[in-house]
Amino acid sequence: MKSLILMLVCISSTVYGESSQDYVVLFKNKIAPRDSRLTRFTPYHSSYFDRLYQGKFTAKEVASLHKRRNIQKIERVHEISFSSIIPNQAQAYSNDPLYKWQWGIQNQAQSTTSDIDDIRSRRLDGVSGIDIGGPQTLNALEEKMQGDVIVAVIDSGVDIEHPDLKNAIFKNMTECDAEGRVRFRPTDDRDQNGYIGDCHGWDFTKENAKDGQRPFDDQGHGTHLAGILSMQRDNAVGGRGVSQKIKILPIKVSHGQSNGSGPGATPESFTDRVAKGILYATKMGAKVINLSLGWPRSLDTTYLREAVQEALRQNVLIVAAAGNNHSESPIFPCAYQGVLCVGAVSVDGSLAEFSNYGGAVDILAPGDQILSTYPQKLTPSFFSVVGHEIKNGTSQAAPFISGLGAMLRGIFPDYSLSDLKAILFSWALKNVVGPPGPPPSGPLRGLNW
Repeated sequence: MKSLILMLVCISSTVYGESSQDYVVLFKNKIAPRDSRLTRFTPYHSSYFDRLYQGKFTAKEVASLHKRRNIQKIERVHEISFSSIIPNQAQAYSNDPLYKWQWGIQNQAQSTTSDIDDIRSRRLDGVSGIDIGGPQTLNALEEKMQGDVIVAVIDSGVDIEHPDLKNAIFKNMTECDAEGRVRFRPTDDRDQNGYIGDCHGWDFTKENAKDGQRPFDDQGHGTHLAGILSMQRDNAVGGRGVSQKIKILPIKVSHGQSNGSGPGATPESFTDRVAKGILYATKMGAKVINLSLGWPRSLDTTYLREAVQEALRQNVLIVAAAGNNHSESPIFPCAYQGVLCVGAVSVDGSLAEFSNYGGAVDILAPGDQILSTYPQKLTPSFFSVVGHEIKNGTSQAAPFISGLGAMLRGIFPDYSLSDLKAILFSWALKNVVGPPGPPPSGPLRGLNW
């Protein structure tokens, strides 16, 4: 009996007291650590990331690591959250059958309805001009672009075979086969970027770091954002995106089911994946990174801030969702200096009832009842056409701004990030939109140009 009790105590100690957690370790110099438990955080090279490693440790092992003189900092890996339409009988500007539902592209006085509770619903009537400019303006801007622009969607992956998206997916032809597809069991890193066979993006959720060649979307969030950016227009399928000169770089950092169904019901990820995704996007030549995700100050880490700052130093425009808590409390990365933080408006021009606001929010865009693409293998919950879905959130507002930023980058490839933001803000200030209830403490700019 005594031996049985002793065995149970040992098992309890192992399971509950000595469980391993993911940690990120920053060394003081670039000398590789002689510790088999540690691997390089990322193949991205910089004075900071060349000293960053990752591994699984128990609390006692972390305490021991802290005693090493060559270790500068140890940080945890945290789990984070990502942050019906009635068409009007108006002029048809597209042969895409679902275009008339896309009030964010062109507000033709569509109306939206949403449930208040099990009995009551709320209807909002659209206001012409509360959109991102309409097809004529977007097409005119697109004609001025000097070439395609890569936008990284760091999210739940993308349905790369979707008929409205497959021509919009970026292809790293050095790593693709002759037909532009992922090679069968690739073993060589042809472009020497540290990611074997990354033909069209990378999946950072794989346990084996060498198996990330297929960043497919099993949740729907990332595909929805990709459609807002670059649904192919005038192909008699679905709707249209901001521009078809935008090439989507799918970077998967989350997988599985979301944590709900309302605004902010988004996939979950981990901070290390997001940092690695940002660095990968920067290395692959993305000019814009869309981050429809966020975390509170308590989960903020140095390695995440460094990843964001490295992208900004490379003149990459980073656009992030403001969050869906209807609060002034800042979330990250929106609150980072240099990141363009996007709140959401509804079809009538009012601040969406879920959108965050305040001093950290830079600009507003359509984010309530947004129709876009959805993985074909998943069943939509709020729309009757397979391959398309309606979603709400500042997550949906962010890619509208990412798309406009990408178009500006295509027109002005040498402009600084400050220049691009100044143009966006000058357009937005034509119609300042304020939130219901208490006034915001900082600039809120409604996009209407």
